[in-house]
Amino acid sequence: MKENKNREVKLPFKETKNIVANALKKYVNKSKKDNEVVLKQNSPEKIAEMLNASSIFENGFSNTKELNNFINIYLENTNHLKNPRYMGHQVAVPHDLSGIPDWIHGTINNPSSLYEMGPAGATLEAFMINWMLSQLGWFRGKSLYDFKKLQNNGSGILTHGGSIANMTALSAARSNIAPESWEKGNPKDLVVIGPSTSHYSIVRALSIMGMGKDSFIPVPVDKNEVIITTELENVYTKIKNEGKRVMAVVANACATSTGLFDPIEEMASFCKKNSLWFHVDGAHGAVALLSPVHKLKVKGIEDADSIIWDAHKMLRVPSLCTAVLFKKQEHMWNSFHQKGSYVFHENEVIGMDSMPFTIECTKSALGTKLFWS
Repeated sequence: MKENKNREVKLPFKETKNIVANALKKYVNKSKKDNEVVLKQNSPEKIAEMLNASSIFENGFSNTKELNNFINIYLENTNHLKNPRYMGHQVAVPHDLSGIPDWIHGTINNPSSLYEMGPAGATLEAFMINWMLSQLGWFRGKSLYDFKKLQNNGSGILTHGGSIANMTALSAARSNIAPESWEKGNPKDLVVIGPSTSHYSIVRALSIMGMGKDSFIPVPVDKNEVIITTELENVYTKIKNEGKRVMAVVANACATSTGLFDPIEEMASFCKKNSLWFHVDGAHGAVALLSPVHKLKVKGIEDADSIIWDAHKMLRVPSLCTAVLFKKQEHMWNSFHQKGSYVFHENEVIGMDSMPFTIECTKSALGTKLFWS
Protein backbone atom coordinates (compact mmCIF):
# COMPACT_ATOMS: atom_id res chain seq x y z
CA MET A 1 0.00 0.00 0.00
CA LYS A 2 1.39 3.37 -1.01
CA GLU A 3 1.93 5.99 1.63
CA ASN A 4 -0.77 8.62 1.43
CA LYS A 5 0.24 12.01 2.74
CA ASN A 6 -3.42 12.87 3.25
CA ARG A 7 -3.30 10.70 6.37
CA GLU A 8 -1.09 13.36 7.90
CA VAL A 9 -4.06 15.72 8.24
CA LYS A 10 -4.41 16.49 11.94
CA LEU A 11 -7.68 17.21 13.67
CA PRO A 12 -7.71 19.79 16.47
CA PHE A 13 -6.89 17.95 19.71
CA LYS A 14 -9.40 19.72 21.93
CA GLU A 15 -12.25 19.47 19.43
CA THR A 16 -11.47 15.82 18.74
CA LYS A 17 -11.40 15.08 22.46
CA ASN A 18 -14.77 16.77 22.93
CA ILE A 19 -16.32 14.83 20.05
CA VAL A 20 -15.16 11.53 21.55
CA ALA A 21 -16.23 12.49 25.08
CA ASN A 22 -19.69 13.62 23.97
CA ALA A 23 -20.20 10.49 21.89
CA LEU A 24 -19.25 8.26 24.81
CA LYS A 25 -21.50 10.18 27.20
CA LYS A 26 -24.41 9.78 24.81
CA TYR A 27 -23.58 6.09 24.36
CA VAL A 28 -23.48 5.40 28.11
CA ASN A 29 -26.77 7.19 28.79
CA LYS A 30 -28.49 5.49 25.88
CA SER A 31 -27.15 2.06 26.82
CA LYS A 32 -28.76 2.24 30.26
CA LYS A 33 -32.27 2.51 28.82
CA ASP A 34 -33.98 -0.86 28.78
CA ASN A 35 -35.96 -0.01 25.65
CA GLU A 36 -32.77 0.19 23.57
CA VAL A 37 -31.39 -2.68 21.49
CA VAL A 38 -28.56 -4.51 23.25
CA LEU A 39 -26.82 -5.73 20.10
CA LYS A 40 -27.29 -4.94 16.42
CA GLN A 41 -25.40 -7.82 14.88
CA ASN A 42 -24.74 -6.61 11.35
CA SER A 43 -22.41 -8.48 9.01
CA PRO A 44 -18.74 -7.43 9.02
CA GLU A 45 -19.07 -6.35 5.39
CA LYS A 46 -21.93 -4.01 6.24
CA ILE A 47 -20.14 -2.56 9.27
CA ALA A 48 -16.98 -1.89 7.25
CA GLU A 49 -19.07 -0.17 4.59
CA MET A 50 -20.99 1.95 7.12
CA LEU A 51 -17.72 3.00 8.74
CA ASN A 52 -16.31 3.96 5.35
CA ALA A 53 -13.29 2.00 6.54
CA SER A 54 -11.39 1.77 3.26
CA SER A 55 -11.44 5.49 2.54
CA ILE A 56 -10.63 6.57 6.09
CA PHE A 57 -7.81 4.01 6.36
CA GLU A 58 -6.28 5.37 3.15
CA ASN A 59 -6.81 9.06 3.76
CA GLY A 60 -7.45 9.55 7.46
CA PHE A 61 -10.27 11.68 8.85
CA SER A 62 -10.73 14.70 6.61
CA ASN A 63 -12.75 16.71 9.14
CA THR A 64 -14.44 16.51 12.52
CA LYS A 65 -17.82 15.74 10.96
CA GLU A 66 -16.40 12.56 9.45
CA LEU A 67 -14.84 11.65 12.78
CA ASN A 68 -18.10 12.19 14.64
CA ASN A 69 -19.99 10.06 12.13
CA PHE A 70 -17.41 7.27 12.39
CA ILE A 71 -17.51 7.16 16.20
CA ASN A 72 -21.31 7.11 16.37
CA ILE A 73 -21.55 4.28 13.84
CA TYR A 74 -18.79 2.38 15.64
CA LEU A 75 -20.53 2.70 19.01
CA GLU A 76 -23.88 1.75 17.49
CA ASN A 77 -22.33 -1.53 16.34
CA THR A 78 -21.08 -2.62 19.74
CA ASN A 79 -22.53 -4.82 22.45
CA HIS A 80 -24.25 -2.48 24.91
CA LEU A 81 -23.11 -4.06 28.18
CA LYS A 82 -24.68 -1.32 30.28
CA ASN A 83 -28.15 -2.19 29.02
CA PRO A 84 -30.27 -3.67 31.86
CA ARG A 85 -31.28 -6.52 29.54
CA TYR A 86 -27.73 -7.60 28.74
CA MET A 87 -27.15 -11.20 29.90
CA GLY A 88 -24.38 -12.34 27.61
CA HIS A 89 -20.81 -13.36 28.19
CA GLN A 90 -18.92 -13.01 31.46
CA VAL A 91 -17.54 -9.58 30.71
CA ALA A 92 -17.84 -6.86 33.32
CA VAL A 93 -20.01 -3.81 32.97
CA PRO A 94 -17.26 -1.27 33.68
CA HIS A 95 -17.69 1.86 35.75
CA ASP A 96 -18.66 4.81 33.56
CA LEU A 97 -15.33 6.60 33.95
CA SER A 98 -13.09 3.53 34.14
CA GLY A 99 -11.98 3.90 30.53
CA ILE A 100 -10.06 7.10 31.28
CA PRO A 101 -6.79 5.30 32.19
CA ASP A 102 -6.86 3.63 28.76
CA TRP A 103 -7.26 7.07 27.22
CA ILE A 104 -4.35 8.43 29.24
CA HIS A 105 -2.01 5.55 28.51
CA GLY A 106 -3.08 5.36 24.90
CA THR A 107 -1.62 8.86 24.68
CA ILE A 108 1.56 8.54 26.75
CA ASN A 109 2.27 4.86 25.86
CA ASN A 110 4.25 4.06 29.00
CA PRO A 111 4.74 0.30 29.53
CA SER A 112 4.42 -0.47 33.23
CA SER A 113 6.53 -3.63 33.20
CA LEU A 114 9.78 -1.62 33.38
CA TYR A 115 9.91 1.08 36.04
CA GLU A 116 12.06 3.44 33.98
CA MET A 117 9.50 3.26 31.13
CA GLY A 118 6.46 3.98 33.29
CA PRO A 119 7.22 4.93 36.91
CA ALA A 120 3.68 6.06 37.78
CA GLY A 121 2.02 2.99 36.25
CA ALA A 122 4.52 0.59 37.83
CA THR A 123 4.01 2.23 41.22
CA LEU A 124 0.23 1.91 41.09
CA GLU A 125 0.54 -1.74 40.05
CA ALA A 126 2.74 -2.44 43.08
CA PHE A 127 0.32 -0.49 45.28
CA MET A 128 -2.69 -2.50 44.08
CA ILE A 129 -0.81 -5.79 44.41
CA ASN A 130 -0.06 -4.87 48.04
CA TRP A 131 -3.76 -4.19 48.55
CA MET A 132 -4.75 -7.56 47.07
CA LEU A 133 -2.14 -9.37 49.14
CA SER A 134 -3.47 -7.65 52.25
CA GLN A 135 -6.93 -9.13 51.59
CA LEU A 136 -5.32 -12.58 51.84
CA GLY A 137 -3.17 -11.80 54.86
CA TRP A 138 -0.07 -12.14 52.69
CA PHE A 139 1.19 -8.56 53.09
CA ARG A 140 3.69 -7.76 55.84
CA GLY A 141 4.27 -4.08 55.13
CA LYS A 142 3.40 -1.25 57.49
CA SER A 143 1.46 0.51 54.73
CA LEU A 144 0.52 -0.11 51.11
CA TYR A 145 3.38 2.26 50.24
CA ASP A 146 5.86 -0.36 51.42
CA PHE A 147 7.37 -1.72 48.20
CA LYS A 148 10.50 -3.27 49.69
CA LYS A 149 11.21 -6.98 49.76
CA LEU A 150 9.88 -8.02 53.14
CA GLN A 151 10.45 -11.23 55.04
CA ASN A 152 7.53 -13.70 54.76
CA ASN A 153 5.75 -11.38 52.35
CA GLY A 154 3.66 -12.51 49.43
CA SER A 155 4.12 -11.22 45.91
CA GLY A 156 2.23 -10.78 42.68
CA ILE A 157 1.89 -9.11 39.32
CA LEU A 158 -0.90 -8.00 37.02
CA THR A 159 -1.29 -9.69 33.64
CA HIS A 160 -3.47 -9.34 30.57
CA GLY A 161 -6.07 -11.92 31.56
CA GLY A 162 -6.57 -15.15 33.45
CA SER A 163 -5.01 -17.40 30.81
CA ILE A 164 -1.62 -15.72 31.19
CA ALA A 165 -2.08 -15.58 34.97
CA ASN A 166 -2.83 -19.31 35.23
CA MET A 167 0.19 -20.14 33.08
CA THR A 168 2.39 -17.90 35.25
CA ALA A 169 1.20 -19.65 38.41
CA LEU A 170 1.72 -23.11 36.91
CA SER A 171 5.20 -22.11 35.73
CA ALA A 172 6.03 -21.21 39.33
CA ALA A 173 4.62 -24.53 40.52
CA ARG A 174 6.83 -26.32 37.98
CA SER A 175 9.92 -24.41 39.14
CA ASN A 176 9.08 -25.36 42.71
CA ILE A 177 9.00 -29.11 42.09
CA ALA A 178 11.50 -29.25 39.22
CA PRO A 179 13.93 -26.29 39.40
CA GLU A 180 15.94 -27.71 36.50
CA SER A 181 12.97 -27.63 34.11
CA TRP A 182 13.72 -24.14 32.78
CA GLU A 183 17.11 -25.24 31.43
CA LYS A 184 16.57 -28.94 30.76
CA GLY A 185 12.87 -29.20 29.94
CA ASN A 186 9.97 -30.90 31.67
CA PRO A 187 10.39 -34.11 33.62
CA LYS A 188 8.08 -36.75 32.14
CA ASP A 189 6.46 -37.65 35.45
CA LEU A 190 4.78 -34.32 36.26
CA VAL A 191 0.99 -33.98 36.31
CA VAL A 192 -1.59 -31.46 37.49
CA ILE A 193 -4.87 -32.53 39.04
CA GLY A 194 -8.08 -30.56 39.39
CA PRO A 195 -11.83 -30.72 38.84
CA SER A 196 -12.98 -31.91 35.43
CA THR A 197 -14.71 -28.52 35.14
CA SER A 198 -11.44 -26.58 35.39
CA HIS A 199 -11.22 -23.61 33.04
CA TYR A 200 -9.83 -24.50 29.62
CA SER A 201 -6.86 -22.20 30.22
CA ILE A 202 -5.39 -24.74 32.66
CA VAL A 203 -4.97 -27.44 30.01
CA ARG A 204 -3.98 -24.82 27.45
CA ALA A 205 -1.22 -23.57 29.77
CA LEU A 206 0.12 -27.08 30.31
CA SER A 207 0.19 -27.69 26.56
CA ILE A 208 1.98 -24.40 25.90
CA MET A 209 4.47 -25.28 28.66
CA GLY A 210 5.30 -28.46 26.76
CA MET A 211 3.69 -30.85 29.24
CA GLY A 212 0.79 -31.79 26.97
CA LYS A 213 -2.92 -31.87 27.70
CA ASP A 214 -2.67 -35.42 29.05
CA SER A 215 -0.65 -34.09 31.97
CA PHE A 216 -3.91 -32.75 33.40
CA ILE A 217 -5.68 -35.44 35.42
CA PRO A 218 -9.37 -34.56 35.97
CA VAL A 219 -11.08 -35.28 39.27
CA PRO A 220 -14.81 -36.16 39.11
CA VAL A 221 -17.33 -33.50 40.12
CA ASP A 222 -20.86 -33.74 41.48
CA LYS A 223 -24.05 -32.73 39.67
CA ASN A 224 -23.36 -29.09 40.55
CA GLU A 225 -19.86 -29.29 39.01
CA VAL A 226 -18.12 -29.06 42.37
CA ILE A 227 -15.11 -31.31 42.95
CA ILE A 228 -15.70 -34.46 45.02
CA THR A 229 -12.96 -34.37 47.63
CA THR A 230 -13.02 -38.13 48.28
CA GLU A 231 -12.32 -38.62 44.59
CA LEU A 232 -9.40 -36.20 44.89
CA GLU A 233 -7.80 -38.59 47.38
CA ASN A 234 -8.46 -41.56 45.10
CA VAL A 235 -7.00 -39.85 42.03
CA TYR A 236 -3.91 -38.80 43.97
CA THR A 237 -3.32 -42.32 45.28
CA LYS A 238 -3.63 -43.75 41.77
CA ILE A 239 -1.16 -41.19 40.40
CA LYS A 240 1.38 -41.96 43.11
CA ASN A 241 1.09 -45.68 42.44
CA GLU A 242 1.86 -44.98 38.78
CA GLY A 243 5.11 -43.30 39.78
CA LYS A 244 4.01 -39.79 38.82
CA ARG A 245 4.49 -36.54 40.74
CA VAL A 246 1.76 -33.95 41.26
CA MET A 247 3.04 -30.52 40.26
CA ALA A 248 -0.11 -28.73 41.45
CA VAL A 249 -3.67 -29.21 42.59
CA VAL A 250 -6.16 -26.74 41.09
CA ALA A 251 -9.41 -25.54 42.67
CA ASN A 252 -12.25 -23.60 41.06
CA ALA A 253 -13.34 -20.42 42.81
CA CYS A 254 -15.72 -20.57 41.15
CA ALA A 255 -16.68 -22.90 38.26
CA THR A 256 -17.20 -20.87 35.09
CA SER A 257 -20.45 -22.54 34.07
CA THR A 258 -22.24 -22.71 37.44
CA GLY A 259 -20.65 -20.09 39.70
CA LEU A 260 -20.22 -22.65 42.48
CA PHE A 261 -17.08 -22.96 44.59
CA ASP A 262 -14.93 -26.00 45.25
CA PRO A 263 -14.38 -26.77 48.97
CA ILE A 264 -11.20 -24.73 49.18
CA GLU A 265 -10.52 -25.33 52.87
CA GLU A 266 -10.71 -29.11 52.45
CA MET A 267 -8.51 -29.02 49.37
CA ALA A 268 -5.98 -26.79 51.11
CA SER A 269 -5.80 -29.24 54.02
CA PHE A 270 -5.32 -32.14 51.59
CA CYS A 271 -2.48 -30.32 49.82
CA LYS A 272 -0.79 -29.38 53.08
CA LYS A 273 -0.96 -32.98 54.30
CA ASN A 274 0.64 -34.25 51.10
CA SER A 275 3.06 -31.31 50.54
CA LEU A 276 1.43 -30.35 47.24
CA TRP A 277 1.28 -26.96 45.52
CA PHE A 278 -2.27 -25.60 45.80
CA HIS A 279 -3.46 -23.23 43.09
CA VAL A 280 -6.83 -21.47 43.27
CA ASP A 281 -8.32 -20.26 40.00
CA GLY A 282 -10.20 -17.36 41.53
CA ALA A 283 -10.73 -15.48 38.29
CA HIS A 284 -14.41 -15.00 39.08
CA GLY A 285 -14.73 -15.65 42.77
CA ALA A 286 -11.65 -14.35 44.59
CA VAL A 287 -13.57 -11.09 44.87
CA ALA A 288 -15.64 -12.79 47.60
CA LEU A 289 -12.75 -11.88 49.90
CA LEU A 290 -14.13 -8.35 49.94
CA SER A 291 -17.63 -9.35 51.05
CA PRO A 292 -18.50 -10.01 54.70
CA VAL A 293 -21.47 -12.02 53.41
CA HIS A 294 -19.74 -14.16 50.77
CA LYS A 295 -16.24 -14.48 52.23
CA LEU A 296 -17.07 -17.92 53.61
CA LYS A 297 -17.21 -19.23 50.04
CA VAL A 298 -13.43 -18.87 49.81
CA LYS A 299 -12.60 -19.96 53.35
CA GLY A 300 -9.09 -21.40 53.37
CA ILE A 301 -7.94 -19.52 50.27
CA GLU A 302 -5.15 -17.93 52.30
CA ASP A 303 -3.56 -21.41 52.51
CA ALA A 304 -3.08 -21.58 48.74
CA ASP A 305 0.36 -21.24 47.18
CA SER A 306 -0.94 -19.24 44.22
CA ILE A 307 -4.16 -17.51 43.24
CA ILE A 308 -5.42 -15.68 40.19
CA TRP A 309 -8.01 -12.91 40.47
CA ASP A 310 -9.70 -11.23 37.50
CA ALA A 311 -10.30 -7.56 38.22
CA HIS A 312 -12.06 -7.28 34.85
CA LYS A 313 -14.95 -9.35 36.14
CA MET A 314 -16.56 -8.53 39.48
CA LEU A 315 -14.37 -5.48 40.18
CA ARG A 316 -15.72 -3.83 37.01
CA VAL A 317 -12.33 -2.97 35.55
CA PRO A 318 -12.18 -2.73 31.73
CA SER A 319 -10.59 -5.77 30.11
CA LEU A 320 -8.04 -7.05 30.69
CA CYS A 321 -6.62 -7.01 34.22
CA THR A 322 -5.77 -10.13 36.23
CA ALA A 323 -3.62 -10.54 39.32
CA VAL A 324 -1.53 -13.64 39.92
CA LEU A 325 -0.61 -13.76 43.59
CA PHE A 326 1.88 -15.92 45.48
CA LYS A 327 1.95 -16.65 49.19
CA LYS A 328 5.76 -16.81 49.14
CA GLN A 329 7.51 -14.10 47.16
CA GLU A 330 10.40 -16.38 46.18
CA HIS A 331 7.99 -18.54 44.18
CA MET A 332 7.34 -15.65 41.82
CA TRP A 333 11.02 -14.75 41.61
CA ASN A 334 12.00 -18.31 40.65
CA SER A 335 9.37 -18.88 37.97
CA PHE A 336 11.46 -17.48 35.08
CA HIS A 337 15.24 -17.54 34.65
CA GLN A 338 16.65 -15.37 31.90
CA LYS A 339 19.32 -12.76 31.31
CA GLY A 340 19.38 -9.75 29.03
CA SER A 341 21.22 -6.56 29.88
CA TYR A 342 18.75 -4.48 27.88
CA VAL A 343 15.89 -5.28 30.27
CA PHE A 344 17.06 -7.46 33.17
CA HIS A 345 19.05 -5.65 35.86
CA GLU A 346 21.57 -7.57 37.94
CA ASN A 347 22.25 -4.54 40.11
CA GLU A 348 19.70 -2.79 42.31
CA VAL A 349 17.84 0.01 40.54
CA ILE A 350 15.17 2.53 41.49
CA GLY A 351 11.62 1.22 41.50
CA MET A 352 10.26 -2.18 40.60
CA ASP A 353 10.16 -4.17 37.34
CA SER A 354 7.44 -6.78 36.85
CA MET A 355 8.73 -7.98 33.48
CA PRO A 356 11.14 -10.64 34.85
CA PHE A 357 8.19 -12.46 36.43
CA THR A 358 5.81 -12.83 33.49
CA ILE A 359 5.83 -13.82 29.83
CA GLU A 360 4.81 -10.26 28.97
CA CYS A 361 7.35 -7.59 28.14
CA THR A 362 5.52 -4.46 26.98
CA LYS A 363 2.48 -4.27 29.25
CA SER A 364 -0.34 -1.79 29.68
CA ALA A 365 -0.69 0.21 32.88
CA LEU A 366 -2.98 -2.39 34.43
CA GLY A 367 -2.47 -1.10 37.95
CA THR A 368 -3.76 2.31 36.90
CA LYS A 369 -6.94 0.74 35.51
CA LEU A 370 -7.50 -1.21 38.71
CA PHE A 371 -6.73 1.78 40.93
CA TRP A 372 -9.09 4.04 38.96
CA SER A 373 -11.98 1.60 39.14
